Amino acid sequence: MLVRGVLLAALMVHGSRAGASGDAVVVLHGAIETAAGEPLPGDIEVLLSALPDSADPTAPVTLRCPIDQGAWSCPGPSGSFDVRLEAAGYAPRYAWDVRLEPGASADLGRTVLRRASSVVGRAVRGDASSPRGPCRATLREDGTRRGTPRPGPEDAHDTTSVPLSAHGRFHIVGVAPGEHLLAVECETASASREVRVRAGRETQIDPPLRLEELSFDVVVTPRVGPDGQPWRLSVAALAPRFRRVADGAAASIDGHWAQRGLAAGTYRVDLESGDGTRWLQRFVELHAGSGPLPLRVAFVEVAGRVRLGSQPLRARLEFFNQNGGEPAMLASDGDGRFAGLLPMAPDVAETGWTVEAHAADPPIHRRLEGVRVLSVAGKAADPLDLALPAVAVRGTVVSEDGEPQVGAQVIFEDAAGARTVAATDDAGAFELAELPLGSYTAVAESVEGVSERATLEVAEGLESELPLVLERAERVAFHVVGSEGPVADAAIQAWFPPGTPRGFTRTDADGRFELILPAGTTEVGLTVGAPGHALRLVRLPSSDEQTLALGTSGGRLVLDLQRPGLEGTPYLVHDGAIEAAAALAGLGTGDAGGDGPAVVEAIEPGVYALCLAGVDDPRALWQGALPAGHCRTGIVEAGRTLTLSLP
Repeated sequence: MLVRGVLLAALMVHGSRAGASGDAVVVLHGAIETAAGEPLPGDIEVLLSALPDSADPTAPVTLRCPIDQGAWSCPGPSGSFDVRLEAAGYAPRYAWDVRLEPGASADLGRTVLRRASSVVGRAVRGDASSPRGPCRATLREDGTRRGTPRPGPEDAHDTTSVPLSAHGRFHIVGVAPGEHLLAVECETASASREVRVRAGRETQIDPPLRLEELSFDVVVTPRVGPDGQPWRLSVAALAPRFRRVADGAAASIDGHWAQRGLAAGTYRVDLESGDGTRWLQRFVELHAGSGPLPLRVAFVEVAGRVRLGSQPLRARLEFFNQNGGEPAMLASDGDGRFAGLLPMAPDVAETGWTVEAHAADPPIHRRLEGVRVLSVAGKAADPLDLALPAVAVRGTVVSEDGEPQVGAQVIFEDAAGARTVAATDDAGAFELAELPLGSYTAVAESVEGVSERATLEVAEGLESELPLVLERAERVAFHVVGSEGPVADAAIQAWFPPGTPRGFTRTDADGRFELILPAGTTEVGLTVGAPGHALRLVRLPSSDEQTLALGTSGGRLVLDLQRPGLEGTPYLVHDGAIEAAAALAGLGTGDAGGDGPAVVEAIEPGVYALCLAGVDDPRALWQGALPAGHCRTGIVEAGRTLTLSLP
């Protein structure tokens, strides 16, 4: 009687009784340890709960079982239970659907006690019955707002997934505290719920998560894609939370696709042909009354040719329709010819297409807007001739470290000395849409430095790509004075070694101007002109605060630059300084003379040479070598006129 009394006392805890007789007793036992190697507690609490679908449910039975040398053991009732094992301060452990046979010994295996947060709950069908498995419960740390996925949500490391028991029970342990999204997915049902996990405690899902069993059906017309292959669909749930449902899933050959067991919410559907071309995108609200989603795909067959200026272009062509059509990608061959299909939904206008062309040779990006596509019986009524606007020159300006230079000036100068200026954008890029045909030199300048001078040829239908690199520079100041003091608004053309024009500027009210000189520059050539003063060509050391004095008297210089079959550029040379002859009249008190000679009314007296030089010859002129047979020399005297003509 004493043994039976002890047993009954063990089976009666908190007012609950197992209702078992002596022959119904089961000995429960198992191994136990702590995850962190801490000392074991003195006992463990074992809660036996009847299974949810039990025909003879009984009240839960709580047992307190002593722990001795890494094992626990105590008697309990027979029957089928969900078992909860817990020690104070540790996360519980669960064993689902445990059958305790009368008079037997039930080993519940090894229990590892962990100090952690956990989530426990049950998922049920709409009629509160257990779901049809297999099912999994997934807990994902909530790093998103409603309906907005963060990058790679399916592959996040803060996601834990466990299988459900036969009666829909689940337990997830080791969860970080905070907001989470709980999702349960079965073959024919699913549901989700927001969960707040508390630190170091167990969070119970109560009431149970009720699963939804909606069906999402899609019917595509035509049944297969334009390539004859089955359509492919990518489907994602956007609300209440993002979840991928299908990724490139193939529709059947009759154009059908279906997914069972979805929850109500907002879904995005992307339809692609077998080659990966996207044709449609739709957003759908799925609910209990939703019928099949019809997707009707219309397209038009197009063909044409793309040209850059007058030249055919091999390019990648991306077609967009501003009225809602899906983008399409086509490619042109070396002869500029292309053909393919454009998505043309019934409600999309035939006008309003935008075409972006990307080419590698030459490296260009061009955009055409308002392209008209007229279709008859699924084909374009007329060939598409795409004439891309050509620019004369495009390029970039970067520092020596490769950093794009914003707001740098790029100066283009033709053979006659005429200048055209472009500026770089936020990416250090520049473009000149129009530039007269011919030969040019280009240089980039900014407060950071100047580039080497580059040459280019502007030809019909061709684009020049011009990369320019700024070299570190220093700023040097000069002063221009006359007999009555500083000379304001004097025109300055600078030349740098080894004979290249580098910058045009004017003096300020104090007769001062600055030049940005490449590092290591030791001297500069200057052409200085101002009304009422004699034009001066001079070479000076590039030291700071140099003073240039202009006289008021000089000789008159007439330059006859007309010669049939002229090849090369006329230069005027004086004391090692050079200047393009055609630019002289604009730098002083002179006159270009229309079709006649260029006249400088006043120029500093001295020896001058008019030379006809090729592209590389200014370097030789800078060094003091006058090409034999290419120069005419004379002396300018005060108050007298010197006329020089080309040899």
